[in-house]
Amino acid sequence: MCGTGQRRRPGPDEALARELAETATRAGNRQAAGVALAAFERAVQLSEDPAERGRRLLAASEVASQLGDIGAARRLLGEVVDEHLRPADQAWLSYLRETFFVTGWSGTARLAVYAELVDALRREGDLRRAADALHAMGLRFFWSNAEPETIQLYLDVADQFDAVEEDPRLVATVAMIAPIERGAVSLERITQLRTRFDLNPAELHALGLASGAIGALDMAAQFYAAAAAGVRAQGRIGVLAQLLTSQAFTAANLGDARVAVPAAAEAASLATETGQPAWALTARLMLGHAEALRGDGAAARQAADLGESILLPSGRLPMLALVQTIRGVEALAGGRPEDGYRQLHRIFDPGDVSYHPQMRFVTLGHLAEAAARSGQEGALRAIVTQLSPVARECGSPALAVALRYAGALLANDAAVFELALDADLSGWPFERARLQHAYGVWLRRQRRAAESRPLLRSAAATFDALGAVPWADRSRAELRASGESLRRSVDAAGVLTPQELQVARLAAEGLSNKEIAERLFLSPRTITTHLYRIYPKLGIKSRGELARLMADST
Repeated sequence: MCGTGQRRRPGPDEALARELAETATRAGNRQAAGVALAAFERAVQLSEDPAERGRRLLAASEVASQLGDIGAARRLLGEVVDEHLRPADQAWLSYLRETFFVTGWSGTARLAVYAELVDALRREGDLRRAADALHAMGLRFFWSNAEPETIQLYLDVADQFDAVEEDPRLVATVAMIAPIERGAVSLERITQLRTRFDLNPAELHALGLASGAIGALDMAAQFYAAAAAGVRAQGRIGVLAQLLTSQAFTAANLGDARVAVPAAAEAASLATETGQPAWALTARLMLGHAEALRGDGAAARQAADLGESILLPSGRLPMLALVQTIRGVEALAGGRPEDGYRQLHRIFDPGDVSYHPQMRFVTLGHLAEAAARSGQEGALRAIVTQLSPVARECGSPALAVALRYAGALLANDAAVFELALDADLSGWPFERARLQHAYGVWLRRQRRAAESRPLLRSAAATFDALGAVPWADRSRAELRASGESLRRSVDAAGVLTPQELQVARLAAEGLSNKEIAERLFLSPRTITTHLYRIYPKLGIKSRGELARLMADST
């Protein structure tokens, strides 16, 4: 009573704890992770029910990881008493420990248990956590090569959600779980969702992951760009590290080294800073892929060797497809197509530890180029025959683009080249340039040099703009063989470090030093120092010249 002059002693209060947990959940829905973490931690302190306290600790640890505070996430998990948890939360605790403490990769062994976890949460009415758990499993699925019956088990669970056709994260999750079986319908739903203006950064990130899983890399790039801007504004650097890694994956597989290099470099730095070793390794592999595209064979080989030394012993075998991609692209860039074919073919061989069904979608173009340059058209024809029905089933844009390119190489006919180039390749500049190069080479060898030159000029210019130096050099060599020379353009990506390239891009967009510093989590003085080094490297003296040079490179 107020009249007694005594204040109520602080202590457990389950009603208040429940109210705070609901506040935290609402804050999480608004992407206000800092508010959510504070509310969850206070709810933990006030919890009377041991099971609810454990659940709130799990939720708080997830939010801490989003903010990049993996130390706090681990501390919170350390406070969980296993035997106090409900069965569904015990399974979720196992997953989080594997994620935050890197306790060992369980592969597909526990996927069925996690499906039961998701369904239990859904039946209990905790739909948000159920959807979050299902989404987390979606990304894991992409790197697990799950058996068909496990995929179907998760689809059965996902189909129980009422909003599975409209909710962006559920749509994305289904695409990641079954990119072949549900690829076509997922692509249609994602395309429809792209027109919405109310998508938050988490939803944009999820749709980017889903687009990448089904090979809609052009859409993935758009989703990631929008998501990154939102996540930066929220200061969720743990999530930003993951998002930039995915953005680098998309850019590298689109052949765009100029975007992939700075994204991967920043992702690796942030992931290391926030204690996310698995993401840091993946980011380094993406940087290795981009370096292979740029022609830096030593850096690419070093990244591939690092990846293999970690992934193979830890049992993360499907991710070895990233290692083989680097090695295959590096061999192509280095003029060793036979080696390139051998390295890339491992991704397509179900009996190889590097086999990955969906990575075939984004590496088939490289495999086709390697096969054509090394006289292995017969082997390529067999792979095209195998993947053509898969393309019809899943509708993967990346696979469709690669199959058109491979088909043109195998047909060796002008009409087929023309038909392939008539397709809409506006979102696939590297693949369009690769097709133009192949057609130009074919025309020149048919003694139609005048017709080959516009194609080769265009291919060289596009490869230059993407930072794919070895491919640009080959197009220029073919152009010289046709009787025309083309001077190599200034390659900013080739002379700047990844961070300098990122600063140069932002400065060219008109951002001030202070704005660039805030965007990259650096000091304005560091940005000034970077620009002081950038200008002489590029042979320029002002921001205006920088803007023109960067514009000419895109």
